[in-house]
Amino acid sequence: MTERVMVTGGGGFIGSHLVKALLKQGYEVFVLDRLNETKISLDGKKANLISADITDKKRIDSVIKDTGTIDFVFHLAAQVSVAFGEANPEENRKINVDGTRNILDLAKACNAKGFVFFSSAAVYGDAKSFPIKETDPTEPINQYGLSKLKAEALCLKYTNSFDVVIIRPFNVYGPKQKPGDDVVSVFIDKISKGEPLTFFGDGSQTRDFIFVDDVVSFSVSVLKNTPVRQAVFNVGTGKETTIKELAELLMKLKGARVPVVHLKERPREIKRSVADISKIKALGFEPTPLEEGLKKTLGRMVR
Repeated sequence: MTERVMVTGGGGFIGSHLVKALLKQGYEVFVLDRLNETKISLDGKKANLISADITDKKRIDSVIKDTGTIDFVFHLAAQVSVAFGEANPEENRKINVDGTRNILDLAKACNAKGFVFFSSAAVYGDAKSFPIKETDPTEPINQYGLSKLKAEALCLKYTNSFDVVIIRPFNVYGPKQKPGDDVVSVFIDKISKGEPLTFFGDGSQTRDFIFVDDVVSFSVSVLKNTPVRQAVFNVGTGKETTIKELAELLMKLKGARVPVVHLKERPREIKRSVADISKIKALGFEPTPLEEGLKKTLGRMVR
């Protein structure tokens, strides 16, 4: 019997890639998203599309009645802007914490066997040791990171009902990412337009850039691995790249050079970020090197 999988936020950047991968592998997929605000394009339109806001408890309750049994839930729907979270802490909490509770209740009511929650490396805050392990202290420095940490804690309260896997992606990039979503998409957009790049400080800040296809392939593999009652996984490359190095690499790949404007460092900006991925490598995970992933991203954007 075909397993039934729900993906919240399936119309978004990572979610749309995940839905496509699940469909290819033969799962029956339900996409729960605010579809009136999202343009979603899926191969063959095989997914079942459900228009719903995760904060609307009554609507989620009606989805439970209409959908029936769901084997697995991937919860990606979230508010992901750090700036929005700082300016609107209550709305940020409502979406990322209360919304997660609603989807956990949905999973329980639909007799799900497993729940995969997409958290964020933001839960670590300004880490003190590197690479960052899953067992390292979680000390978020902004409302977004705090809301993700609270949502993680909520998920772990449901382990008597289903298996819970928490994924902490680092800086995800790839095709379908909107300009402005992350530094990679911002730089690609600026270089394509011949506009200057902005560095906050000298560009020595480091990030762990992970290709979206890698995040998706690991997420799907979770369904095939031996069930665990609960688990937390960093998903990154284990390599740190400075913002300056990223800019140089993208200009090389695009065959174009643009000026760089240096502004003051942003307050409380994280200086270093790199994942310890020994846990997922033990499961056979091998990340795509940054240059290869950027080439694939640029190639798929041109088509």
